[in-house]
Amino acid sequence: MEDLADRARAFEMFRKSYRKNEALDENRALLKDKYARGKELGNDVNESRNGIKSITGKIEQIRKENAMRGLVDPQTGEVLKTPEEEALQLQVNKLKMKYQEQYNELKELKAEIERIQKLLERSRERMQKDFESWLNVMIRQLGGQSASQQMSSSMGQTSASQAERTFNAGATDAKVNENLQAFYQARDAIYKDLK
Repeated sequence: MEDLADRARAFEMFRKSYRKNEALDENRALLKDKYARGKELGNDVNESRNGIKSITGKIEQIRKENAMRGLVDPQTGEVLKTPEEEALQLQVNKLKMKYQEQYNELKELKAEIERIQKLLERSRERMQKDFESWLNVMIRQLGGQSASQQMSSSMGQTSASQAERTFNAGATDAKVNENLQAFYQARDAIYKDLK
């Protein structure tokens, strides 16, 4: 359990300093915006569709009433169109155009959302792989310490002198000590800049 907690803390520290995390956050925000726009467009499409159905129903009702009144073209037998019906038909045509535009935009938006989702998934997988690699390097560099000591040591230190004290004790190679010291100085400088 302690190792899991340390692993979670290690991942959180890694995530905060992960240079590609900002792009992940931007893509998450973009996806959220696209979802909101998709919901809005979906409502607009439904509203247009319902408007078309409603007006079409009114047109049918007018035609029935005109047929019952005998407003029929004697040559063709078709019900004559009244100005009211023609006005309603214009509204239907406008709504159909609006519906088609909204539907096409919604279709494009769906493709964009799927693209961003795939990109986010690949980015998450990449970050997980980078974390695992980073964690394995840290564990190897820290040699004989237990996993929780390694994580505590690597996450908790804020100065190069602390890093030196902790890691010189377990390393016998001077070059390894030198590399570790340089690594932790660079890491501490990055953490300092982040604060």
